[in-house]
Amino acid sequence: MTDSKKKWLTLAASFAMAATLCAGLSLEAERTSAELPDTVTETETTITKVHLRNSRLLFFLDGVDYSEAGPTTAAAASWDDCNTADSILVYTSETDCVTLREAFPETSAKWDKNVYYNIWTETNSVSYQLDGDVYDATNVTKVVIPAGTQFPSFNYTNGEGTTVYTIEDTHVLTNNATTAKESMDWSISVEVEPTETEVSVTMYGFNNNRLGIQLSQSDYDTANQGFEYTAIASLNTLSNITYNGVALSEASSPLEGNIDAYLNMWTHPNTFYFPMEAPVSGDTIVIPKGTQFPSSAFIADGTPNYYVTTEDATFKFDGTNWGKVIVFKETEVSVSIYDYANNSIGLQLSESDYDTPNQAFKPVVIAALNTLSSITYNDVALKDCLGTANDGQMLLQMWTRPNTIYFPMAEPKAEDTIVIPAGTQFPSSAFIANGTETCYVATETVTYKFDGANWGKVIDFEETEVSVTMYGYNNGRLGIQLSQSDYDTPNQGFEYSEISALNTMSNITYNGVALNESAPAKEGEIDGYLQMWTHPNTFYFAIAESAEGDKIVIPAGTQFPSSAFIANGTETCYVTTEEAIFVYVNGVWDAYAESSATVVDATGASTVVAYNTENRAEKLAEIKAMLPADAEEGYEYVWAEALPDVLPLDSTPTFTIVKSAIEYTVTFVADGETVGTDTYTVEDKEITVPEVPAKDGYTAVWESYELTTGEVTVNAVYTKIPDEPTPENPDKPTPEEESTGCGSVIGGVSAAVAMLGAAVVVLKKKKED
Repeated sequence: MTDSKKKWLTLAASFAMAATLCAGLSLEAERTSAELPDTVTETETTITKVHLRNSRLLFFLDGVDYSEAGPTTAAAASWDDCNTADSILVYTSETDCVTLREAFPETSAKWDKNVYYNIWTETNSVSYQLDGDVYDATNVTKVVIPAGTQFPSFNYTNGEGTTVYTIEDTHVLTNNATTAKESMDWSISVEVEPTETEVSVTMYGFNNNRLGIQLSQSDYDTANQGFEYTAIASLNTLSNITYNGVALSEASSPLEGNIDAYLNMWTHPNTFYFPMEAPVSGDTIVIPKGTQFPSSAFIADGTPNYYVTTEDATFKFDGTNWGKVIVFKETEVSVSIYDYANNSIGLQLSESDYDTPNQAFKPVVIAALNTLSSITYNDVALKDCLGTANDGQMLLQMWTRPNTIYFPMAEPKAEDTIVIPAGTQFPSSAFIANGTETCYVATETVTYKFDGANWGKVIDFEETEVSVTMYGYNNGRLGIQLSQSDYDTPNQGFEYSEISALNTMSNITYNGVALNESAPAKEGEIDGYLQMWTHPNTFYFAIAESAEGDKIVIPAGTQFPSSAFIANGTETCYVTTEEAIFVYVNGVWDAYAESSATVVDATGASTVVAYNTENRAEKLAEIKAMLPADAEEGYEYVWAEALPDVLPLDSTPTFTIVKSAIEYTVTFVADGETVGTDTYTVEDKEITVPEVPAKDGYTAVWESYELTTGEVTVNAVYTKIPDEPTPENPDKPTPEEESTGCGSVIGGVSAAVAMLGAAVVVLKKKKED
């Protein structure tokens, strides 16, 4: 059939349909005089099919008398005591709906002008016209026919009977998204009493641009069972759950071109996955008590079984894990650093229930606590700098160390800092073991700093300003003398760990290395002393014996302990107000020194370069760079005397630059062997030329050469002497000999010439410019 013929047939069918509808309208006008009965008899029926076509809803009923009406018959009476128009609900979204009557066209508010039986020859149907400007198959999403909805019998509207048809169960009719032009069937589900199964929930994780909630039980046996949000519109899942305070119905946007959500995604057991942007630290999800989750059967065929939560649940993302927000019973504690051992840093609580040695757990176990997000290591949250040692596990009571909790961490370095704020929570052993909601909480903020050997508590000291000098080296220790102190007790000894709260050992450097590394504790001896041997105001620390050139730098702000701090922890100390530098020269510790050097260039101009103890190497490099790189051809700039390896601090040297002719080499080579060499410059080109080695049967000379500005190689040139011809009759002279009589004379001359060339033993050759 041609396309043209199809169009004509379609047009003809449309005219026929219009004619039929007009005929029905004329019948309606003839029946408006019928009277409704005074009583109603209800007969149960079922809905077998539903159409939405040209903005008209058609309901197909079982066991009705509509066949008596004939095709396209209008209802004959006007009445309002049958509840159809006010019972049926028409939805245009998940929540927006109107009654059937409210969906009628404005010009036909009474259904006697828009209700037809068997329209378009659809037998056993009753239909209702919707306002076509508002309602059609593109926006009507659902129709709900509640239990008890009445449909009039044909005889009832004819005034000839009392029967109306009612339905026993609620019917939910879901739009299957076909176009408005088609006579489309809607899917029908009968609403029965739902089955609720109580569950608890946890967070599973973020995968494939979706966030997963895990139920304590489910019928989710099918992997990756996908569904659209419209399929769970009758449940409160999306309206109940909030993400950062916004309901999922708004916060969770369907992924374009993808299925909205999944049950049992990637076989993750009992999981409900919904689309969501990747979570960031601090994100919170709240799942209230009574939140419904669909069953697999509900998604598959509408079976009204679902799961419901029995308690409120709130989860918070710490940047790595989702932790349940729990109201813990807290016990107040103080916290200190215990040590670094087994690739872990140990914190010690003032009390705990840590009775089980080496009680291991993963970070996710304490996600409900703020431990890993509250504590910072070098200003980074602990959760972001945990190590992988011990399989990434943390330990309570490691190796029976009392009240300790250990975190896997890289080995600490000098100046590393750990901050434990007030309010930081630590898990109880009971929480780790069985989820008992108890924990420990720090009552004050504490900061610890690592000095390269020990962790010290950072204290806000009361400081007294001082200046410092070097006292001397005694008994394996070097003494620094303060301008004042409370050092009244001779030989008041201390361990380095006792002053770890001060910056003494990390601030002071010895030959560029901090004392906490360059001044190791003396095994079996006390580390340091105040007022050693009554040397007044002295602070002595263990160090190797001083060597020439050793340097000690004591920066401004360096703290020294008070005697009271060593004795009883009184938070007082001494602090330097300016930097002090000392250098060990000629067996004495001298204060920092400065000097200068004078550089005289090839023109006689002078430049003074100042330097000091700290920048001597840098300034020497600067002086070396003052030597010009370029000179006229055949010349270069050099130092009149070699520069020293180190600039002296006890003198002011002068370094002179001069222009010098470059010395080149000329090499004489014969048959690959060097015969002799000599040197020359652009100012002196006189050289000694060696004799060319002789070779039998050859003449030998040096090739021509020129002495310019560069290395020269001169090769020997050998020329074979031709053999004399042999006469046919040796006794008879050749014609030439007969004519001249000089044959033997010529040969003799040639031999003499060759001998003369070889006889040159030593020549002085000078090339004229």
